[in-house]
Amino acid sequence: MSAILKKEMCCLRIGHSDYLIPIDNGLKIIALMRGSIECEIDYITHPMKYRATRATVVELRSIEADQIILPQGEPATAPRKTIKRLPAP
Repeated sequence: MSAILKKEMCCLRIGHSDYLIPIDNGLKIIALMRGSIECEIDYITHPMKYRATRATVVELRSIEADQIILPQGEPATAPRKTIKRLPAP
């Protein structure tokens, strides 16, 4: 079982993008994003202007480990710590 599957996970949606993240971190992000407003940047003006557009859509869904499909080739366990090797004489 992968290291990612050993933690309680959630699907965090910010705008139109979804992220798999440990649920405790997802709850922190939700708290931080509360009250935020999406914006568009006008790069032509100097200094740049920021146009507020709408409230940020943030959604969190708790998910079960069996709902997560890992990409092919992902390691089944967390990567091992690398061993420091001495340089060849």
